[in-house]
This record gives sequence, structure tokens and C-alpha cells, in this order.
Amino acid sequence: MKKKVIIIIIVLALLGAATFFIVKKVKQNKTGTTSSGTSSASTFPLKQGSRGNEVKTVQSALNKILENLLDVDGIFGPKTEEALYQKVGLKQLTKKQYDAFLSVFAKIIMASGLYQWEKEEIQNA
Repeated sequence: MKKKVIIIIIVLALLGAATFFIVKKVKQNKTGTTSSGTSSASTFPLKQGSRGNEVKTVQSALNKILENLLDVDGIFGPKTEEALYQKVGLKQLTKKQYDAFLSVFAKIIMASGLYQWEKEEIQNA
């Protein structure tokens, strides 16, 4: 009888712990943070440690200018920081700077001409 009670207590404790972690994970997903407390979506300013689609966009743009030196992985690491600093003179981007960067980058690409597949990608977006 004691063994059954102990087993039931252990099972209930495990279920309680599992419920706690599931609820915690759901709350984190709603707020956009990961288990380490860092943002899973890019937030501004974009800087080392930032992650997300905005970072991928910056990496892709820098790759056009720098001839594919960066991995487009959406992680703002030291190589992304160095490339950004080399080309723009900044180590991070605020939202306004990001928008300006994209605007200037678009002008650079238009001035240099687009490959046909790039034109089609824009047209089909």
C-alpha cells in the first residue's frame, strides 16, 4: 500500500512539473522570448545576439555588396557586425537606420541592375 502511495505521489509531482514547464513555454511563445530569455523575433536595435528575419535581410543585403561573405542564418554575430561596420560605419541598427539601410540598398541594387531571377522574385512577391 505504501509503495502505491509513493508511486502516485511521484506521478503527480511529475505531472505538476510537466504542467509548469508547458505553461511556461506557452507564455514565452506569446511574449516572443525563448527559454534563455532572449527574443526569438528580431527587436531593435539589431545588434550582436539579435535573431530573425530582419537580420537575414541585412545579411542578404550585405552579401550583395560584399560578395557572399556572410551566412544568411538570421543570427547577428561578430561577422555580421564587422560587415555592417565595414560598409555602414555602425555596429547596430535602430529601426530607422534599418529602414534607411534597406532604402539605400534598394537604390544600389537598382543602379547596378538586377539579374532576371531577382526581377522575377520581386515581381512574384
